[in-house]
Amino acid sequence: IRFNEGDDSVFSAFNSFGRELVGASTISSFALEDNVGFEEVQCIRDFLILNDTIRGIKFLRTNLCHSSFSSIRPFFERNGSLRVLDVSSNFLVGDETIKDVLDAIHQGCARLEVLNITENCIDGDAISSNGISVRGAEFISSFVSKTPTLTSLKLCLRELNDEGVGSLAVVLSKKACCVSRLDIGGRFGDSGIKILAEALKINRSMKTITISHCQNLTDVGGQVMLSAVDG
Repeated sequence: IRFNEGDDSVFSAFNSFGRELVGASTISSFALEDNVGFEEVQCIRDFLILNDTIRGIKFLRTNLCHSSFSSIRPFFERNGSLRVLDVSSNFLVGDETIKDVLDAIHQGCARLEVLNITENCIDGDAISSNGISVRGAEFISSFVSKTPTLTSLKLCLRELNDEGVGSLAVVLSKKACCVSRLDIGGRFGDSGIKILAEALKINRSMKTITISHCQNLTDVGGQVMLSAVDG
């Protein structure tokens, strides 16, 4: 659902649409994009928290804040079908939101396989006082360590530094980790890549790695990673 600016009649129609969705049992994929905020989410809240068939949900460039996600927490706790979560380019999403959503999924019955969490302009200045810090990245790494079903992880964050990559590397080096596809970006550099390369020497599940928007990565770190992959 892509929600753009509209008058009261548009919002009323969306509210009616949300009521019609309640009880729908054939929807397996759901996306919310653009100017979706707290009020819009309330229109579809009943549909989401009663749904147990959605396998993939995406939040893309929305105006959703922590209160918005808190209002649909039961969806993350109760939906055992959920396999894909994509939270991309939502400028009001910060550490608290990420922690609460991932905690809800962990405490629930979902067996997540794909997790994408990205921010806008990771190679530039922040456009909001909100954002996912190193602490938030550690929350994500902790969730990965507790989710053996996870096979694909995309993590592109403005504040993902060497320390954050190091926390993730510890998780990837564990035998129970089944992540086979990794896409990371941030302000980490050669030190973080060296730690990640050491983890990959132990990891046996990894098949694909994409490293993008790395502000501080040099040829030295690139060569270390190539050596780890070739080895």
